[in-house]
Amino acid sequence: IYGGYSASAGTGASFPNLSVNTNNGIQLEDMSDLKVRHTLFFELGHVSLNGWNLVVGERYPGNITGYDENSFVITGTQPGGGFLYREQVSASDSLVVFPMGAAHNDYSPVAVKNNGNTPADLHARVFDSVYQQAISGQVMGPGHVQKTWNVVQGGTAANDLSVWLQYNRQDEGPLYALNRDSSYVTAFAGDGWDSVPP
Repeated sequence: IYGGYSASAGTGASFPNLSVNTNNGIQLEDMSDLKVRHTLFFELGHVSLNGWNLVVGERYPGNITGYDENSFVITGTQPGGGFLYREQVSASDSLVVFPMGAAHNDYSPVAVKNNGNTPADLHARVFDSVYQQAISGQVMGPGHVQKTWNVVQGGTAANDLSVWLQYNRQDEGPLYALNRDSSYVTAFAGDGWDSVPP
């Protein structure tokens, strides 16, 4: 599908609503982001970003419905790729879900709650592996879940966000699986990963 939108410029054509109902799903065409102003409805199949971006909402986060472990947004397995955007997420929106995964059989969604006073444009993606420098460097070893979620808050306000993550057990490294009861989530703080549990 050629969406005719530019997520970086915030301009271009858009769909009021979009329903996905095909075994093969849909894939974004090169050089084209896609925007759905109101509701993205998954009936059957995936939306594969193919390195581009999908924006849902028009001055509010919009709605994504019908998603599950078989129908979601595919962001890609590598650090570079497309993002799923939700516009103007505010505290009154409660929990906003980004139904996504790195590949067809790899549902790894993230949900975000904005605890701040200022609405924020949020975008997220997930990819396989954990790198020393977030998106570069050596792959970190068997003590980690081999999955990285990249959640970005747009705008100038730095709202406090609560984030929920989900992954598949097969993404656990063997050392992680042995120590699951003492595991914790780490965040990349610009110069390295947090190493102290919250």
